[in-house]
Amino acid sequence: MEDIPNGVKDKLRFLPVTERFSDGGKECICVIVRPQKHPVYYDGQYYSRTGSVTTLLEGHELTLALMKREGISWTDRIADNISIGDLSKEAADYFVNLARDRGRIPVYAGSDDMRALLKHLDLLDGDDIKIAGALLFHPQPDHIVPGTTIDIGVFSEDGALLRDDTTAGPLIMQPDKAVEVLYERYIQGTYYIDGMDRRMRYDYPKEAVRECVMNAVIHKEYSRFLPVTIRVYPDRLEIFNHGKLPDGWTIEKLIGEHGSEPRNFRMAKVFYDAGRIEKWGIGIGMIMRSCRNAGMPDPKFEIFSDGLRVTFRPAAKLKIHSATANTEGLTPSEKKVYAVIAEGKFTTAEEAASSLGLSVVTVKRTTVKLKEKGLIRRTGSKKTGDWESICEINQ
Repeated sequence: MEDIPNGVKDKLRFLPVTERFSDGGKECICVIVRPQKHPVYYDGQYYSRTGSVTTLLEGHELTLALMKREGISWTDRIADNISIGDLSKEAADYFVNLARDRGRIPVYAGSDDMRALLKHLDLLDGDDIKIAGALLFHPQPDHIVPGTTIDIGVFSEDGALLRDDTTAGPLIMQPDKAVEVLYERYIQGTYYIDGMDRRMRYDYPKEAVRECVMNAVIHKEYSRFLPVTIRVYPDRLEIFNHGKLPDGWTIEKLIGEHGSEPRNFRMAKVFYDAGRIEKWGIGIGMIMRSCRNAGMPDPKFEIFSDGLRVTFRPAAKLKIHSATANTEGLTPSEKKVYAVIAEGKFTTAEEAASSLGLSVVTVKRTTVKLKEKGLIRRTGSKKTGDWESICEINQ
């Protein structure tokens, strides 16, 4: 009863439970080994077990496991060769202004004393800056940890990349910047009249997408050196985060009521102070409510070996036109170009040309004629804006 648990402790560094009982007149000992929260040490090496599979932990996986055992994340480590003077005052001002509006930071805190601000946010270890602090406030965090960006790609139905964009800069500013770029350039919207106001309805509710991007940034495994990715397809929007769910979590738990268990706690605290997230694990519920209120199906959450993917699908589109135009005399090319613009399938001359089998020059010349006839208009800037229809075609 004593030798067995002591021997296990010496070899494996945990204590099993031993119970004595009788079975058919024989004296027996039952040794009970409960699941261990951390890797088990044996003969100079560490092992983890999932189901019936025992895995030897080495290299990077071992480092992460040992840090987790100590209750710290990878972003709690010291950022090498980074000083307080290297950090961005613009990023600090951005955070402080948001945090003050929420009443979540002392009135004396500010960007004029960056050291005091970082100390208040627990982003210093002595005089050294933790990786979380460097990523949040450095002007080029991807130079400190490769892959600290949000990459956006627009793809055709068959998966061909059409356009892409990268949001970089201080991590505290990245999610808002990425969502701004996404809705200015890549997510289609439709104008509608609300009383006397002219408003825009998007394919995907902005607040739900922003919350999802925030979650991806906060729960990402930064030691993987890979970006958060946003893929825009004609029929869906996919956001992928390289970071697994907490141990023991399932999709059912994720979409149900749950507490908050961020991978990067100190980073999450900064986003909370800025009012960009809440502490109570209510973000997923907000995402789903926003989609339902917009008439969309619930987003799909999928777990992969290297991360989590969230897929949004739009509601059935309702096209709203302000007028009906007389289109007698339109050429076949003009009708073709107008049709793809009106359907919202292609918003650039290059995309329309590829779809219709026309030259880019022909498409551009045709769009000018359609604009002169009052059938289409340009939204956004000349360089990054899109074409949209403003009238139905009378057939």
